[in-house]
Amino acid sequence: MRITAAVLMVSMMAWPALAAAQTAQPAAKPAHPAVPAADPKKKTVAPPAGRDLNAGLTLADRVLIQFDLAWTAEYNGLITGEFNDRTIAAVKSFQKDLKLKETGTLAPADRALLAAASKAHQDEVGWRMVDDKTTGARIGLPTKQVPNTAPGKTGTRWSSGQGQIQVETFRVREPGTTLADVYDQQKKQPAGRQLEVNLLKPDFFILSGMQGLKKF
Repeated sequence: MRITAAVLMVSMMAWPALAAAQTAQPAAKPAHPAVPAADPKKKTVAPPAGRDLNAGLTLADRVLIQFDLAWTAEYNGLITGEFNDRTIAAVKSFQKDLKLKETGTLAPADRALLAAASKAHQDEVGWRMVDDKTTGARIGLPTKQVPNTAPGKTGTRWSSGQGQIQVETFRVREPGTTLADVYDQQKKQPAGRQLEVNLLKPDFFILSGMQGLKKF
């Protein structure tokens, strides 16, 4: 079994507002970029009592909404498509920031504003999906923040000019290795890691904390 993973190392002193989902602690909420003004004739109307408009969204729709809310720093959590209380609160927070009616659901006009705000933040850091030829992984990278590329031990390393931000992929090829094995190994190595968040799921894991003077 081949397992591919990525490690994100970030200097505490040099971390612009990237997606909130990539950090263990909520970052300061970035100012919303200019987005098309809402048409005053098309008012956002609250859904009728007892009716959940989110129930009509596909899983892909929900995932994209959480992704966009993470980029606007409204949402800090796993992007799974599950519309829990945290996601509804994030939608309301976004609506409040733009002085829209706080319904917890996104009318088409609200959804367009959220998508525009998210894209503006992604463009700010040059966010795009990149194919890592060494490991075969496809990974999202803030390319403007990590323009330098170099070989890693078993993958690829991307870094900023002074190394404050580093993203590295690695590959595990040992027969019989499970995701839980890699999770346990990464919790302990390198020595001195101080964990703040550790979560193991059937198909992914998250470890976050401090390593030296950097967040990982």
